[in-house]
Amino acid sequence: MLGSCLAKTLMTAGVNLVLQYNSSDTRAVGLMDFSKKSRVKAAALKLNMLKEETPSVLMNRAISLTGRIDYLINSASIYKSSTLADMTTADIIEAVSVNAAAPLMLSRAFKNQCKTGVIVNILDARMVDYDKNHVAYSLSKQMLFSLTRMMSVEFAPDIRVNAIAPGIVTIPEGTPEDTVARMKAATLLKKTGTGENVVSALIYLLSNSFVTGETLFVDGGRNLNGRMFGL
Repeated sequence: MLGSCLAKTLMTAGVNLVLQYNSSDTRAVGLMDFSKKSRVKAAALKLNMLKEETPSVLMNRAISLTGRIDYLINSASIYKSSTLADMTTADIIEAVSVNAAAPLMLSRAFKNQCKTGVIVNILDARMVDYDKNHVAYSLSKQMLFSLTRMMSVEFAPDIRVNAIAPGIVTIPEGTPEDTVARMKAATLLKKTGTGENVVSALIYLLSNSFVTGETLFVDGGRNLNGRMFGL
């Protein structure tokens, strides 16, 4: 998973981490084992982002564990099927709560308690397309895109806020070859990406002190094709 890839890269670079997860116990344990090998401090907190109090609880516990937080990476996300015809109010609320509202609340807590630092939100390059099978998800990612720009204005000059919109960087095992071929053909570079491509973008946004309010598409130019997704 992309989140695990980002976490491992940061730990390899010597960054101490506090990770939030909901149900991926095995993956969380694996990351804790990796932190020991990387000789960094890490903690995994099992918290449900659908609960309104979770963002403040997470930030308070993270600060109590570390004393200081320099970076906030909002990568938690839910990805459920919904169409314009069958989408319910509950579908919209759930997607927005986890994919947009929780990052906002976490970011606001980060600003109020940490005063300085860098925030990076993980979006999805497909948000500029019409993904007819994941409408609530797309709406929530578009909302986080707008919030990224708003927060960059409101939190400046002490906190920089940017986002990454990954394209096809992970392909599920067993995906048919013809499907993979179509994925590659949809990009300008005629290939799929890797988690390392997203990691490179993250390192850039964390380290470049003169960039804020930007969304970096890491999708091989897929967003420029202007075609429908999943039709």
